[in-house]
Amino acid sequence: MCNSNFKAGVETYEVMAVPTFEHTLILSIACLKAQQDGNLPLQWSLMSAAARHVLALGYHRRGKLAALPNQEARRARRLFWHVYFADRGLTLTQGKAPVIQDIDVDVEPFEIIQTPERKPWDTSFSAFIEFGRIQCKIYEKLYSPAASRSTGEERRAVAVHLAKRLATWYKSWRSVDYSLAYRVELFQFTFDALEVVYYSILTLIHRGVSSSNAASAITEECFEAARKGLTAHATAYPRSASGGYASLFTYAVWTQLYSSYTPYIITFLHCIRNSDDQDLNLMRSSLEISERLSGLVESCKKQYELCRALYRIAEAYIKAKKGVACTAVPAETTITLPLQQPTSDSWPCFESNLEANPFPDLHVDDWNGSYMGQMSFTLENHLGKSGH
Repeated sequence: MCNSNFKAGVETYEVMAVPTFEHTLILSIACLKAQQDGNLPLQWSLMSAAARHVLALGYHRRGKLAALPNQEARRARRLFWHVYFADRGLTLTQGKAPVIQDIDVDVEPFEIIQTPERKPWDTSFSAFIEFGRIQCKIYEKLYSPAASRSTGEERRAVAVHLAKRLATWYKSWRSVDYSLAYRVELFQFTFDALEVVYYSILTLIHRGVSSSNAASAITEECFEAARKGLTAHATAYPRSASGGYASLFTYAVWTQLYSSYTPYIITFLHCIRNSDDQDLNLMRSSLEISERLSGLVESCKKQYELCRALYRIAEAYIKAKKGVACTAVPAETTITLPLQQPTSDSWPCFESNLEANPFPDLHVDDWNGSYMGQMSFTLENHLGKSGH
């Protein structure tokens, strides 16, 4: 009943169209709910509306907040920075520029309350504002339409700079002392998946070194970041599982819904190109985790089904290659895969150019042609007609 009433309230014209503090807060909460439900298009719509509200209210401007009573100004400033972070957190998953532009923002930084129990939480959120800026720069410099005009040398320089900036941010984050934080156990499981998120973003940075759609253009640094991401996944999951349902739910949101599944796809590519059993084992352990999480959180099922399909391809291909050497494959037998979470249920690439079931173990009938939509690249592979 409560959820139905909340949903009905969010969908009213006034909440979406009339900028007030309360309406912006409602939209921010609804955006989080949409993320937990795995509804990225709705999440983007709600957050875009919230971002437009804070701009219309002037919460991004120092002068506007200075005219408000102190307590009201503090509330408005904190709400603005929450919307700002969420807006930037969608740039990579949605492949869209943020609504709030930094050149328009001159409001004071997020306030960190200095009490021992509150400071770790506020310090963490302040760090995530910077994390959002890094994500925004990754999109702007490596994946936006404007970035496609950059030369290879320019892209490499940008990737090196962003990787260093991300590493500096991660080191700073890891130095946060949360021993006296309010509800220490909640703090721990809230951020338990951060290493997985870090390597997911690092993989995206290294993937952006080349604008080529060829799998051969993927660098060794990209493969290494992807493998570390899956390894971190296998390490972090048991810790979260020990925390019970709430801990696992938070872990699922971070790793399955907030992060891209790029590391899994990159590892899949490396596995196929090198017939690497270690990669296959990593994929299997990650798949087992995804299966458990999909049983817990309904919105994680799509990613699990994708990972299962890719694992079956890799497993069947390695088995087949050990028995029969593969021949060259024409370009029309390539597969297209996304670098990001899908924004729609239209994934035409698996209405595919592959020959009808070249390997009987691939279970192609399980694929329903959904999931993939944007930011795709071509996988050069031997999954075509291989003479067996």
